[in-house]
Amino acid sequence: MQNMLERITAAEQQADQMLEQAGTQARELIARTKAEAETAVADAQADERSKTAEALVAAERQGEQEAAQILAEVRTEIEAVRAASMKKLPDAVSYLMERIETTL
Repeated sequence: MQNMLERITAAEQQADQMLEQAGTQARELIARTKAEAETAVADAQADERSKTAEALVAAERQGEQEAAQILAEVRTEIEAVRAASMKKLPDAVSYLMERIETTL
């Protein structure tokens, strides 16, 4: 009977050790997994920041190109209006001179 009790006690101690080892391994696994997850999140955030910075640069470049195109179109329109005004200038001067001469 003593032998049986010793075997039961040894089995209980072995079970306790196994539970303790399993708990230790679980805590280590959780800590390692948490560290890996934090690293993955940090890497993802850095990657997204990089993508955002690249997108901002591309958007700024596109905005500058569109602004240059709009300015070129406006300058063309301004030049067309100026040219049309210059064509009408002699007629306007003649009209004003007639009006001045008729009032004097």
